Amino acid sequence: MVGTDTFTPERWYYIAEHAAWSRAWLGSLPPDLAARIAHKNAEALFARTGFGAAQ
Repeated sequence: MVGTDTFTPERWYYIAEHAAWSRAWLGSLPPDLAARIAHKNAEALFARTGFGAAQ
């Protein structure tokens, strides 16, 4: 998974830069691997934990 931490408002300025870097890095990977890192691993994790499950 890829993420960024905004634990203080001072770091909000860097979110766009970090997102751009992450997208460029993911774009350099094979598509199936990039998709797993970008979102599929998180989807699988949340499905296993029940996070976000319909009530």
